Amino acid sequence: MVECDFKLQTPNYHPASKCKVEAISSEIGGDRVGIRLSPFSNYMEAGEPEPKALGLYMAEALNKYGILYCHMAKPRVYNYEETPEAHSLKPMRMALRGTFIVNGDYGRKDGNMRIMLIL
Repeated sequence: MVECDFKLQTPNYHPASKCKVEAISSEIGGDRVGIRLSPFSNYMEAGEPEPKALGLYMAEALNKYGILYCHMAKPRVYNYEETPEAHSLKPMRMALRGTFIVNGDYGRKDGNMRIMLIL
């Protein structure tokens, strides 16, 4: 059984994701675990007040478990009445030592451009 440390540096962070990754990694090995995160999503007003801090914290924390991949939702998700705010996943990509996958709406041209810019 995994004991989780809930004393985290990011305010309002719900530790369930990190705790689950730790528990599953200890059972089957981190090389068989992947996680999808959406730190910039504000769907149905369920946004994080400090999404950059949360995304970076999670990317750094996941290194401990040697997970197979981290799949992050691109930071252009917004509600129908809002305009998207430009954010970058670059700090998270630079912090994570494993495979980093980004989803969403990229066509060939803009997808390749983002890869060249390291997201």
